[in-house]
Amino acid sequence: MVSKLCVFLLMLLFAVPARGQDFSSALPVRTPEAVPKVNIESLGTKIQTLKEEILDLNSRLYRLQEDLLFREDASLVIFLRVEGEDYFKLDSVKIRLNDTMVSSHLYSHREVTALLKGGVQRLYTGKIKSGVNELVAVFTGRDPEEKAYEQVETISIEKKEGATFIQIIIRDVADKKQLSVHAEGVVSEGDTARKKSWEILKREAYYHYFIKDYLTAGTRLKSIEASGEDLKDARINNEAKILLGSLYLAWGMEQSAVRLFGELDMETPPGEKRDQLLLKVVKVQYERSRYQDALETYRLMLPGGRPDLITPDRYLEQARYLAALSHYASGSIQDGIKGLKTLPPDSPYFPFAQLTLAKSYYQLNNSAKSLLYLKDLSETDIRRRQHLRTLTEKSRLTWGQVLMEEGYIKGARRVLANIPPKSPFFPDALFGIGWSYFREEKYLEAILVFQDLIQIVPDHDYALEALTVVGHGYKNLGVFQRALDHYTGAPGPFVQRKNGQEGRAARIFKGRAHSLLGQSI
Repeated sequence: MVSKLCVFLLMLLFAVPARGQDFSSALPVRTPEAVPKVNIESLGTKIQTLKEEILDLNSRLYRLQEDLLFREDASLVIFLRVEGEDYFKLDSVKIRLNDTMVSSHLYSHREVTALLKGGVQRLYTGKIKSGVNELVAVFTGRDPEEKAYEQVETISIEKKEGATFIQIIIRDVADKKQLSVHAEGVVSEGDTARKKSWEILKREAYYHYFIKDYLTAGTRLKSIEASGEDLKDARINNEAKILLGSLYLAWGMEQSAVRLFGELDMETPPGEKRDQLLLKVVKVQYERSRYQDALETYRLMLPGGRPDLITPDRYLEQARYLAALSHYASGSIQDGIKGLKTLPPDSPYFPFAQLTLAKSYYQLNNSAKSLLYLKDLSETDIRRRQHLRTLTEKSRLTWGQVLMEEGYIKGARRVLANIPPKSPFFPDALFGIGWSYFREEKYLEAILVFQDLIQIVPDHDYALEALTVVGHGYKNLGVFQRALDHYTGAPGPFVQRKNGQEGRAARIFKGRAHSLLGQSI
């Protein structure tokens, strides 16, 4: 035993490298070539496919379970539905069946909201004996004064042939300051009864969708879709596909949603509902910065792509606008310009397209065209279109900033002066006016404008910047003590100057101008 231990220690001793010895070559090194390269787009597609496979498998298992349940006469399913919360806010539910506690649930805010939006919760799935059964439901919650409230309801259930569905409905009767609780029973016999049970199943999918349990919601919806195909009921089948497609969008499965919406069998006008849903996909893809996917979905809506379908102008127009923005955001500015120019003047998206056109031409270093678009948009008559007020004011600010960049200082000042004090862009405009005076070396006028800015919006970022610029103004006028007073009132980063040129305030103002020109509406 001792000899074996000695041998082991000697092996350890000779295995340890000497001091100063380079033993890095003994370590496993992974060369860059050995590192697998991951294609992000391909990975996203694989994730979507995997999600759909999991959902399909889960729905098959669920349907198998439901088929077994329908064949078993002793089965009972209890659902809960809530209507209104003026008098009663639900906290918890307890269910006793024949003196046995079978369900107890404490609700989160999200779950209560899901119920109030029309969702239905499955409280219990289990056995029930023949004859009359006693179900006791205890509801606890709060009244409008946040006082604890409890109501106990006893419901008699008579077991009949087939599996039994019970839907407990809580109605908030605010004028009587009480709850109205009753139960509806559905026996699973015949197609009519099954359709009613599928309506409950759809509401159960709503509930899981609203609480963001997408797997369970999708499982229920795929079950409804399969059942609609069994009964050859196009309405049930289409409704399930629409809801399932919306769930796919929420779950990041845009490609699956597009495929599903394309399978819809709609009545007249043909294709309208389909294109409405595809437009929804385009919006989601654009908002998630999936610009190429948004363009591919948009192409599915074009009449040339599907001549058998009619694409209403109101859907195609918005989709064309989003497609143009997708081109712009992905760097294909010329393609974006072509799309934006196809929008007619009476389109609700036309003014927004004009602003993006101005930004596009600015990106292409065509300041003259950019200024023309900004000028036209800034002079839009908004008396009958108040919703365009903010857009017009933003255009006016951008117009003034571009003029300033191009050296038209007096023109910029005139444009910025037309932005009203109630506008959210007024602090930006006031700073621009002050800076225009500063660039003309009219330091006294600049100081007065910046002091107004500090007084009007003392908590605004520009107020701190204005302190520094006022200090620079007093320094240039030779009033050094006042300059020092304002420098000490501003944070260090705002006092710094670069090569004796523009301060941080001016650079930030220019940066915001470029930022506005780079944004898409």
